[in-house]
Amino acid sequence: MNSAPAPAGPHVMLSTDTFSPASFMAAAHQGGARFLYYESDRFSAEAFAVIDPGDDDVEEHLDSEAKRKLKRIRRAAKSRHEQLSGIGMCFVADGVAHYWFEEAPWFCELQSQWEDFMTQYRVTEQLREEDEQARIDSEIARIAEELQDRPDFRAATKRSHHRDIARTAYPPPADADDEDLQRHQRVVDWATTQAAETVERAARRIYAAHELALQILAEEITHSGILAGATTVAARTLLIQDFLAAKSDGYAAPKRTIDLLLTKVQLLRPKKSNHPNTPDQLQLI
Repeated sequence: MNSAPAPAGPHVMLSTDTFSPASFMAAAHQGGARFLYYESDRFSAEAFAVIDPGDDDVEEHLDSEAKRKLKRIRRAAKSRHEQLSGIGMCFVADGVAHYWFEEAPWFCELQSQWEDFMTQYRVTEQLREEDEQARIDSEIARIAEELQDRPDFRAATKRSHHRDIARTAYPPPADADDEDLQRHQRVVDWATTQAAETVERAARRIYAAHELALQILAEEITHSGILAGATTVAARTLLIQDFLAAKSDGYAAPKRTIDLLLTKVQLLRPKKSNHPNTPDQLQLI
Protein backbone atom coordinates (compact mmCIF):
# COMPACT_ATOMS: atom_id res chain seq x y z
CA MET A 1 0.00 0.00 0.00
CA ASN A 2 1.23 3.50 -0.80
CA SER A 3 1.57 6.04 2.06
CA ALA A 4 3.37 4.44 4.98
CA PRO A 5 2.32 5.58 8.46
CA ALA A 6 4.60 8.01 10.30
CA PRO A 7 6.71 6.48 13.10
CA ALA A 8 4.78 6.48 16.38
CA GLY A 9 5.01 4.26 19.41
CA PRO A 10 7.32 1.21 19.33
CA HIS A 11 9.12 1.05 15.99
CA VAL A 12 12.35 -0.11 14.36
CA MET A 13 14.33 1.68 11.65
CA LEU A 14 16.09 -0.95 9.52
CA SER A 15 19.31 0.06 7.80
CA THR A 16 19.68 -0.04 4.04
CA ASP A 17 23.16 -1.48 4.64
CA THR A 18 21.54 -4.59 6.10
CA PHE A 19 18.30 -4.88 4.15
CA SER A 20 17.59 -4.61 0.45
CA PRO A 21 14.01 -4.10 -0.74
CA ALA A 22 13.75 -7.83 -1.39
CA SER A 23 15.12 -8.87 2.02
CA PHE A 24 12.86 -6.34 3.76
CA MET A 25 9.77 -7.81 2.08
CA ALA A 26 10.99 -11.32 2.99
CA ALA A 27 11.29 -10.22 6.63
CA ALA A 28 7.73 -8.87 6.50
CA HIS A 29 6.47 -12.20 5.21
CA GLN A 30 8.38 -14.17 7.84
CA GLY A 31 7.06 -11.87 10.58
CA GLY A 32 3.49 -12.58 9.54
CA ALA A 33 2.73 -9.02 8.44
CA ARG A 34 -0.63 -8.71 6.76
CA PHE A 35 0.12 -5.39 5.08
CA LEU A 36 3.21 -3.87 3.51
CA TYR A 37 3.15 -0.11 3.31
CA TYR A 38 5.09 1.66 0.59
CA GLU A 39 5.80 5.29 -0.22
CA SER A 40 7.96 7.19 -2.68
CA ASP A 41 9.20 10.77 -3.04
CA ARG A 42 9.42 12.69 -6.28
CA PHE A 43 12.06 15.40 -6.48
CA SER A 44 10.93 18.98 -7.14
CA ALA A 45 13.67 21.20 -8.55
CA GLU A 46 11.57 24.33 -7.98
CA ALA A 47 11.40 23.76 -4.23
CA PHE A 48 15.10 22.93 -3.97
CA ALA A 49 18.02 25.34 -3.39
CA VAL A 50 15.88 28.23 -2.11
CA ILE A 51 17.90 30.41 0.29
CA ASP A 52 15.11 32.48 1.84
CA PRO A 53 11.54 32.04 0.57
CA GLY A 54 10.50 35.30 2.23
CA ASP A 55 13.21 37.52 0.68
CA ASP A 56 13.48 37.81 -3.08
CA ASP A 57 16.48 40.16 -2.88
CA VAL A 58 18.69 37.97 -0.69
CA GLU A 59 20.61 36.54 -3.66
CA GLU A 60 21.67 40.01 -4.77
CA HIS A 61 23.96 40.14 -1.74
CA LEU A 62 25.85 36.98 -2.75
CA ASP A 63 29.36 37.40 -4.09
CA SER A 64 30.19 36.19 -7.60
CA GLU A 65 31.64 32.84 -6.46
CA ALA A 66 28.56 32.04 -4.37
CA LYS A 67 26.29 32.90 -7.30
CA ARG A 68 28.23 30.50 -9.53
CA LYS A 69 27.93 27.68 -6.96
CA LEU A 70 24.21 28.30 -6.57
CA LYS A 71 23.73 28.25 -10.34
CA ARG A 72 25.56 24.89 -10.64
CA ILE A 73 23.47 23.33 -7.87
CA ARG A 74 20.22 24.53 -9.42
CA ARG A 75 21.26 23.30 -12.84
CA ALA A 76 21.96 19.83 -11.43
CA ALA A 77 18.66 19.91 -9.53
CA LYS A 78 16.73 20.84 -12.69
CA SER A 79 18.13 17.82 -14.50
CA ARG A 80 16.59 15.59 -11.78
CA HIS A 81 13.17 17.22 -11.66
CA GLU A 82 10.33 14.72 -11.00
CA GLN A 83 12.74 11.83 -10.64
CA LEU A 84 12.31 9.33 -7.79
CA SER A 85 14.45 10.62 -4.94
CA GLY A 86 13.61 7.98 -2.34
CA ILE A 87 11.42 5.02 -1.43
CA GLY A 88 10.22 3.72 1.91
CA MET A 89 8.42 0.63 3.21
CA CYS A 90 6.82 -0.38 6.48
CA PHE A 91 5.24 -3.44 8.05
CA VAL A 92 3.92 -4.16 11.54
CA ALA A 93 4.76 -7.39 13.35
CA ASP A 94 3.83 -8.19 16.98
CA GLY A 95 2.72 -4.59 17.47
CA VAL A 96 6.08 -3.11 16.39
CA ALA A 97 6.39 -1.04 13.20
CA HIS A 98 9.43 -1.80 11.05
CA TYR A 99 10.64 0.92 8.67
CA TRP A 100 13.05 0.91 5.78
CA PHE A 101 13.87 3.91 3.62
CA GLU A 102 16.48 4.57 0.95
CA GLU A 103 17.39 7.78 -0.85
CA ALA A 104 18.79 7.92 -4.36
CA PRO A 105 22.59 8.50 -4.45
CA TRP A 106 22.20 11.54 -6.72
CA PHE A 107 19.76 13.07 -4.23
CA CYS A 108 22.17 12.51 -1.35
CA GLU A 109 24.90 14.20 -3.35
CA LEU A 110 22.67 17.17 -4.15
CA GLN A 111 21.68 17.49 -0.50
CA SER A 112 25.34 17.44 0.53
CA GLN A 113 26.22 20.17 -1.96
CA TRP A 114 23.32 22.30 -0.78
CA GLU A 115 24.20 21.88 2.89
CA ASP A 116 27.81 22.84 2.17
CA PHE A 117 26.64 25.90 0.27
CA MET A 118 24.27 27.01 3.02
CA THR A 119 26.94 26.52 5.69
CA GLN A 120 29.30 28.75 3.72
CA TYR A 121 26.52 31.22 2.97
CA ARG A 122 25.58 31.51 6.64
CA VAL A 123 29.21 32.13 7.55
CA THR A 124 29.51 34.71 4.79
CA GLU A 125 26.21 36.30 5.78
CA GLN A 126 27.29 36.46 9.42
CA LEU A 127 30.59 38.09 8.46
CA ARG A 128 28.74 40.54 6.23
CA GLU A 129 26.39 41.45 9.07
CA GLU A 130 29.33 41.83 11.45
CA ASP A 131 31.12 44.08 8.93
CA GLU A 132 27.98 46.16 8.50
CA GLN A 133 27.54 46.49 12.26
CA ALA A 134 31.19 47.46 12.65
CA ARG A 135 30.72 50.13 9.97
CA ILE A 136 27.61 51.46 11.72
CA ASP A 137 29.38 51.48 15.09
CA SER A 138 32.29 53.38 13.55
CA GLU A 139 29.92 55.92 11.99
CA ILE A 140 28.11 56.40 15.30
CA ALA A 141 31.41 56.91 17.14
CA ARG A 142 32.58 59.44 14.56
CA ILE A 143 29.39 61.51 14.69
CA ALA A 144 29.29 61.33 18.50
CA GLU A 145 32.87 62.59 18.76
CA GLU A 146 32.17 65.45 16.35
CA LEU A 147 29.05 66.44 18.25
CA GLN A 148 30.92 66.46 21.57
CA ASP A 149 33.35 69.02 20.15
CA ARG A 150 30.62 71.43 19.03
CA PRO A 151 30.21 74.46 21.35
CA ASP A 152 26.46 74.64 20.74
CA PHE A 153 26.07 70.94 21.58
CA ARG A 154 28.04 71.31 24.81
CA ALA A 155 26.04 74.36 25.76
CA ALA A 156 22.67 72.68 25.14
CA THR A 157 20.79 71.82 28.32
CA LYS A 158 18.03 69.54 26.99
CA ARG A 159 18.07 66.32 25.00
CA SER A 160 15.62 67.84 22.54
CA HIS A 161 18.16 70.60 21.87
CA HIS A 162 20.90 68.02 21.36
CA ARG A 163 18.70 66.13 18.90
CA ASP A 164 17.83 69.25 16.91
CA ILE A 165 21.49 70.23 16.64
CA ALA A 166 22.49 66.74 15.49
CA ARG A 167 19.72 66.36 12.91
CA THR A 168 20.54 69.77 11.47
CA ALA A 169 24.25 69.01 11.34
CA TYR A 170 23.75 65.56 9.79
CA PRO A 171 20.83 65.64 7.34
CA PRO A 172 20.01 62.47 5.37
CA PRO A 173 21.28 62.09 1.79
CA ALA A 174 19.05 63.80 -0.74
CA ASP A 175 18.50 60.55 -2.68
CA ALA A 176 17.80 58.36 0.40
CA ASP A 177 14.85 55.97 0.14
CA ASP A 178 12.65 55.14 3.14
CA GLU A 179 14.93 52.36 4.38
CA ASP A 180 18.08 54.48 4.02
CA LEU A 181 16.32 57.38 5.71
CA GLN A 182 15.36 55.27 8.71
CA ARG A 183 18.86 53.79 8.99
CA HIS A 184 20.45 57.24 8.81
CA GLN A 185 18.10 58.60 11.45
CA ARG A 186 18.84 55.71 13.80
CA VAL A 187 22.58 56.26 13.42
CA VAL A 188 22.29 59.99 14.12
CA ASP A 189 19.98 59.42 17.11
CA TRP A 190 22.29 56.77 18.61
CA ALA A 191 25.28 59.06 18.12
CA THR A 192 23.35 61.93 19.70
CA THR A 193 22.55 59.85 22.77
CA GLN A 194 26.17 58.77 23.16
CA ALA A 195 27.46 62.31 22.71
CA ALA A 196 24.92 63.79 25.13
CA GLU A 197 25.76 61.24 27.81
CA THR A 198 29.48 61.92 27.40
CA VAL A 199 28.92 65.68 27.60
CA GLU A 200 26.77 65.29 30.70
CA ARG A 201 29.40 63.15 32.44
CA ALA A 202 32.15 65.63 31.59
CA ALA A 203 30.02 68.56 32.81
CA ARG A 204 29.31 66.82 36.12
CA ARG A 205 33.04 66.30 36.74
CA ILE A 206 33.93 69.89 35.85
CA TYR A 207 31.21 71.52 37.91
CA ALA A 208 31.79 69.26 40.89
CA ALA A 209 35.30 70.74 40.96
CA HIS A 210 33.93 74.30 40.53
CA GLU A 211 31.63 73.86 43.52
CA LEU A 212 34.67 73.17 45.67
CA ALA A 213 36.02 76.60 44.69
CA LEU A 214 32.86 78.73 44.82
CA GLN A 215 34.42 81.36 47.07
CA ILE A 216 37.30 81.92 44.67
CA LEU A 217 34.93 82.13 41.69
CA ALA A 218 32.63 84.54 43.54
CA GLU A 219 35.54 86.86 44.35
CA GLU A 220 36.66 86.79 40.71
CA ILE A 221 33.16 87.71 39.54
CA THR A 222 32.85 90.48 42.13
CA HIS A 223 36.17 92.17 41.50
CA SER A 224 36.05 91.84 37.70
CA GLY A 225 32.77 93.74 37.47
CA ILE A 226 31.15 91.08 35.30
CA LEU A 227 27.75 91.73 36.84
CA ALA A 228 27.97 95.53 36.74
CA GLY A 229 24.71 96.95 35.44
CA ALA A 230 22.83 93.63 35.69
CA THR A 231 19.73 94.61 37.64
CA THR A 232 17.65 91.43 37.34
CA VAL A 233 18.14 87.85 38.44
CA ALA A 234 17.69 86.66 34.85
CA ALA A 235 20.44 88.99 33.63
CA ARG A 236 22.84 87.97 36.40
CA THR A 237 22.08 84.30 35.74
CA LEU A 238 22.91 84.65 32.04
CA LEU A 239 26.17 86.47 32.78
CA ILE A 240 27.25 83.83 35.27
CA GLN A 241 26.32 81.09 32.80
CA ASP A 242 28.63 82.68 30.25
CA PHE A 243 31.34 83.15 32.86
CA LEU A 244 31.20 79.49 33.88
CA ALA A 245 31.01 78.20 30.32
CA ALA A 246 34.15 80.17 29.44
CA LYS A 247 35.95 78.45 32.32
CA SER A 248 34.56 75.00 31.45
CA ASP A 249 35.32 74.42 27.75
CA GLY A 250 31.78 75.47 26.88
CA TYR A 251 29.98 72.93 29.04
CA ALA A 252 26.63 74.24 30.31
CA ALA A 253 26.47 74.97 34.03
CA PRO A 254 23.78 73.17 36.07
CA LYS A 255 21.23 75.34 37.85
CA ARG A 256 22.54 74.20 41.24
CA THR A 257 26.03 75.58 40.56
CA ILE A 258 24.65 78.89 39.30
CA ASP A 259 22.39 79.31 42.34
CA LEU A 260 25.22 78.52 44.75
CA LEU A 261 27.54 80.95 43.01
CA LEU A 262 24.93 83.73 42.97
CA THR A 263 24.47 83.28 46.70
CA LYS A 264 28.22 83.59 47.27
CA VAL A 265 28.45 86.72 45.13
CA GLN A 266 25.54 88.39 46.91
CA LEU A 267 27.25 87.91 50.28
CA LEU A 268 30.40 89.70 49.17
CA ARG A 269 30.93 93.40 49.65
CA PRO A 270 33.16 95.23 47.18
CA LYS A 271 36.48 96.41 48.52
CA LYS A 272 37.17 100.13 48.73
CA SER A 273 39.94 101.54 46.60
CA ASN A 274 42.91 103.13 48.35
CA HIS A 275 42.67 106.11 45.96
CA PRO A 276 40.45 108.82 47.49
CA ASN A 277 38.85 109.73 44.14
CA THR A 278 38.01 106.17 43.07
CA PRO A 279 34.40 105.07 43.70
CA ASP A 280 33.45 101.64 44.99
CA GLN A 281 34.41 98.96 42.49
CA LEU A 282 30.99 97.33 42.58
CA GLN A 283 27.76 97.90 44.40
CA LEU A 284 26.12 95.02 46.21
CA ILE A 285 24.19 92.66 43.93
